[in-house]
Amino acid sequence: MFVQAVPPPAAGVVSGPSTGYAPFTGTYSTTGSNGALQWYARVQPNTAWTLLPGGTNNPQNITFSGVGNYEVMVVATVAGCTPDTAAFASTSITIQNDNVCDAVPLNIGANGPFSNIGATTEVGEATPPGGSCNSQTSWCSGQTISNTIWFSFVAPPSGKIAIRTLAPLWDNQLAVWSAEDCGGLLSGAGTLLAANDDSSSSPYHSYISPLCVTPGQTYYVQLDGYGGGTSGNINLELIDAGNTAPVVSNCPSTVYVATACDAANATATWSEPTVTDDCGTPSSTASHNPGDVFPIGTTTVTYTYDDGFNPAVTCSFDVVVEARTSSTGSESQTACDNYTWPTNGQNYTSTGVYTHTLVGANAQGCDSTVTLNLTINPLPTVTASDVSACAGNSVALIGNPSGGSFSVANPYSGPTTTYTYTYTDANGCTNTSAPANIFMTAAPPVTGINISNIGGNSATVNWNSIPGLVWYEVRYRAVGAGSWTGGGTQAAPTTFKNIVGLTAGTQYEVEVRGFCSTPNFPGPWSSTTIFTTSNACVAPSNLAEINVTGTSATVTWTAVPNTNYYQVRYRLAAGPGAWVNGTAPGSATSKNYTGLALNTSYEWQIRAICNPSPFTTGPWSAIGDWTTLASKPSVEELVAMQNEIMVYPNPATSVVMVDPTAIDAQQTVVKLFDISGRLVKQLQARHEAGSHTMTIGLEELTSGMYTIQVYCNDALKHTSKISKQD
Repeated sequence: MFVQAVPPPAAGVVSGPSTGYAPFTGTYSTTGSNGALQWYARVQPNTAWTLLPGGTNNPQNITFSGVGNYEVMVVATVAGCTPDTAAFASTSITIQNDNVCDAVPLNIGANGPFSNIGATTEVGEATPPGGSCNSQTSWCSGQTISNTIWFSFVAPPSGKIAIRTLAPLWDNQLAVWSAEDCGGLLSGAGTLLAANDDSSSSPYHSYISPLCVTPGQTYYVQLDGYGGGTSGNINLELIDAGNTAPVVSNCPSTVYVATACDAANATATWSEPTVTDDCGTPSSTASHNPGDVFPIGTTTVTYTYDDGFNPAVTCSFDVVVEARTSSTGSESQTACDNYTWPTNGQNYTSTGVYTHTLVGANAQGCDSTVTLNLTINPLPTVTASDVSACAGNSVALIGNPSGGSFSVANPYSGPTTTYTYTYTDANGCTNTSAPANIFMTAAPPVTGINISNIGGNSATVNWNSIPGLVWYEVRYRAVGAGSWTGGGTQAAPTTFKNIVGLTAGTQYEVEVRGFCSTPNFPGPWSSTTIFTTSNACVAPSNLAEINVTGTSATVTWTAVPNTNYYQVRYRLAAGPGAWVNGTAPGSATSKNYTGLALNTSYEWQIRAICNPSPFTTGPWSAIGDWTTLASKPSVEELVAMQNEIMVYPNPATSVVMVDPTAIDAQQTVVKLFDISGRLVKQLQARHEAGSHTMTIGLEELTSGMYTIQVYCNDALKHTSKISKQD
């Protein structure tokens, strides 16, 4: 017989968790074991061991549904051998959230499993009131707490939650509380928010309907078995129920109001909208309130409601303020001399802006103000002048401004009469002159006497042309003088006469008469015309001599206002010698002399010829003098002198003068060209060394711009422009 030896069974050393929360699944293992294993468990004190079906693994998961002190052991067996039992491991199972302050936090969604098997109550623990089993504010009547467990949650941002129990389902009851802390639920300081025993969908498990809570705040959930002892494992679902936005009703439609006359605003009232919300009363703000003052136009009023969870909702409507205003109107009128306004019947004679108010006259019952923009154009000043002609001739009538019409034929050839002149200006205003005379006689009076070109010693007498007169006679005298001075005669058709030899700064009176051809005797003297000559043309002052060389010198002076040109003369001081005459432009304040004798004394004078033409001659200045040096000037000085050519006056009327300076004997040519480049004047002379003056007459030339050129021995030395005026 063959006998085989085998290792004996060994249960080993058992280990596992020492504590846990019901329902609890723990993992247990043994080390140093041999043979087939079988796990057993029992609850203390010393109850019978319970074989755990399927408990043959190492390690082995073992589940405890209730509270208590449990022992776990393992038995090892080998065929033919005595089983071996290991020492047992102890595990204490409690309810984690049996106490309020041990509340288990819930998250949104399913949570668990949890168990209230073996749960207890605490002293002072909050208890919901009794009432309807299906109520959301009570448990069934007669219920008390027995085996409660506690949970907590932080309210989600939506501010609205619901709670329901999940399988395994058994008869239970739920309550939701708010408190500053867990201790408040033991001291009576908690506030019941919701409580339910039986939901509407099941007579056994409870359900907390959507409940409004404050986001971020911690709340407490109480779960208890129905009937004072129902217990078991359970799962809870914390639901984010979502918050419904506030609902606005009775939002006003457009509100219309009108202002008082000319007011800038008006008061508006309305019935305010109403709002409802699933969680309390939302906050509200309004851009305006009933009874506010609104400006003219459209203003949008907005009510805003915010429940703190959803986007704010609004109610908007318009307040339309219609203006009642005093109306205004305007009109523009242009009249000649005066205007009568039909609106008020008033006559106006001045340009201006005028207003008139019609009280309460517009469609809104407010005042109407009309503005008149009035332009009063003055009547034109219209004159007619006395005219005359020799009998048998016709005469042109004179009316100003030009462009009007005469009351008689123009030209006129009838007998002596009067006439008027009517003129309409650019503004459409028409005026008629006072009557003027037409003299048709054998020798009619001369009319239209006026004085021009008044200088210190001369003036020009002007008059109207008279048909039939063949010549005119002028006389003048100082005002207050006894006798007249003859001013000479002037043949027709010229109608002016220059008188000279007058005294500067003196008041004169002048008259003109005419002569007909047949018979040849004078007509009456004209009416007297008075004028005053200008101040005297004074002598230049501050005479000086500079740049004196052996053969040249420059004389200088202070300018005399309104001078057309200067007459300058010099001579040998010894003897004295004869004067050498010359000129200088009205703009000049110096003149250069050349060709002088060495080491010789000279003296000089200057006087001004003043505008207007005919020119006034001023007195000669005091005598100045200089003595030339004993040596001749350098070549450079001589060339510079030759290039100094003066042309004056500019502008000129009757003559223009050219002052060349010759170094030695030279041929001097002056050429005058019109604006087209045509040569119109040429003057030439043979000059010895020294300063010279050449005069070119301009009377026969038309007014305009001319070019003057000066040649010395065929070399162009000077070019300039001059203006010829009549």
